[in-house]
Amino acid sequence: MTIQEVAAELKIDLNVELARYSGNQTLYLKFLKDFPNDSSFSLLKQAMEQRKHEEIERSAHALRQNAFKLGLEELYRASSEIVDAVRQQEPQQLPKLFQETSAIYSHTVEVIEELS
Repeated sequence: MTIQEVAAELKIDLNVELARYSGNQTLYLKFLKDFPNDSSFSLLKQAMEQRKHEEIERSAHALRQNAFKLGLEELYRASSEIVDAVRQQEPQQLPKLFQETSAIYSHTVEVIEELS
């Protein structure tokens, strides 16, 4: 899969993201390809299993930041909703939000791993 195909599939505005990386596509690709190795999601999953709200907020916030830096808008939005639910003390929303985020994360990683 090419970078353009990945961008289309993940709804990345490639022009915006490349501008953020000073037009350096190689650098952007390096960070994008490294995204699946980031521990934010696994830490979020662990925090959800342990129902540790402070850890949920921290790891969802880290995931949100990483998604933002790469233009992964869907994942950014989904992880933002988790952060907001914790901050607004709405823990009943967390299982549903985590399930949605998990699906988006899995799809994102699958697509990135197809990048050639």
